Amino acid sequence: MADSNFERIRSAVIDGRAQAPRYIQRQLLRLHDALRENQAAIRQALLQDCGCSGSDIDSELYLTSRAIRQEYEALDVSGFLEEEYSLARRKDNLSRRVATGAVYIIPCQHSRLYSTLQPAAAAIAAGNCVIVELSLTVSRLNSLLRKVLQGVMDKDTFVVLESRPDDPEFFAQNCVIIDGTLNATEPNSLQTVSASATRAIAVVDRTANVAEAAKEVVRARLNFQGKSPYSPDLVLVNEFVLKDFCTAAVQYATRALVGNVDPDLSSESSRKPKVQQPNSQLQKEIQQYGATTLVSGSRGSVVLVQDRNCLLLTKKISEPALLIHAIRSLDDAIDLANSRGEIHLAAYFFADLPTTKYLSQFVKSRISFANHAPTDLLVGPAAPAGFATSVQPRYTQDMFSRPSPEQVSVSPQHHLLVNFLDSNNRESQSQTEHELSQPFTPMNEPSSNAMGFFEQGFVTGGVLGLASILTAVTLVVRYGAPVIRRK
Repeated sequence: MADSNFERIRSAVIDGRAQAPRYIQRQLLRLHDALRENQAAIRQALLQDCGCSGSDIDSELYLTSRAIRQEYEALDVSGFLEEEYSLARRKDNLSRRVATGAVYIIPCQHSRLYSTLQPAAAAIAAGNCVIVELSLTVSRLNSLLRKVLQGVMDKDTFVVLESRPDDPEFFAQNCVIIDGTLNATEPNSLQTVSASATRAIAVVDRTANVAEAAKEVVRARLNFQGKSPYSPDLVLVNEFVLKDFCTAAVQYATRALVGNVDPDLSSESSRKPKVQQPNSQLQKEIQQYGATTLVSGSRGSVVLVQDRNCLLLTKKISEPALLIHAIRSLDDAIDLANSRGEIHLAAYFFADLPTTKYLSQFVKSRISFANHAPTDLLVGPAAPAGFATSVQPRYTQDMFSRPSPEQVSVSPQHHLLVNFLDSNNRESQSQTEHELSQPFTPMNEPSSNAMGFFEQGFVTGGVLGLASILTAVTLVVRYGAPVIRRK
């Protein structure tokens, strides 16, 4: 059965069946109808599979629905037809993109619903066939999605398989692969992978609003069971505000831990798996390295790590454990953040804006945020390497298409080179020498006598010092001279 399903996909890719705009609209409508009509069953499956809180489930359902809706509403059928006939109307279409052919999706465990349907929606909107790999496991969500999607989507362009077909030529030439199980950080050929092994980091400077910074990082770390690839794996806090930050973090973490209790979700609540096991490897390492646990519960903890050589400072964290470490200065934070040579998945900087600019300039990261950690970034997989990070939606149409511009206009260089080729060598050589002899536009660079940054600093300091001396002399002359005369 799997082979026949895959053969239909292969035929649809060759025929370009999934590229018609009205067909795309119908498929997106079907996908959203499947989500809407089965939302209760999806909630129950998510609850039983991973013990998500009600707010976690609502966030994932909301963003998944919104992603499908945005792809549908962004589809411009009239504009599509205009672009299709642009050459016939003697118009350039330099922004034209064409579908890759097929997108093969292996969703990651975190935000599994979003990780399946959001890239599927983007792939459909780009005109691709879609293959989703959902292995036969005890996952109730896998079973539910397999049943629902196979029942509503067009089997010629959308199929759910248990494993990847053995056809390397098809995948190399016609398919983009989203593999949420890989830890690779760079795309290979047409393959798109998630950089799930790369860490995220936060830096809290002494100029930050410490209370707000604590609230942001606690929310980002403890929600979604701490499994989001964008949850900060380490928080570097300036030693001057370390005590205040830890106090605020404990306060907000305590509220979050209590607030995560959902007694009214369903009768299955009592069977939720524990989010954080007391004997987990991370907890053992926290004890081993003598880190200080500031607050702890079955659903999360806040930990202060004092030892700079502790391996906890280099780990990718997949539990709701917020790790804090003190820094002496901004340069200390930069050196520590970049010590492993990695490019962070995300960096969150809490400070005044000039300081966040400085940190963003030198801390290596795929995306940086000033004074906030976007909650919608926590839902879904890590953005694929090789593309600009999109907060929402995580996957975009451009990731599943390739540029294929159409041009009818003739460039000026074309006419010139035609004259070169059709004329004698003397004329072409003369024009070439004229081009080479033309000077560049002046750079308007400041003269060598202009003062630089440090010279201006010295001059400013000297002027202020001289002004202070003159002020002191004036005061002495004005008030001291009469006293001397009276004596």
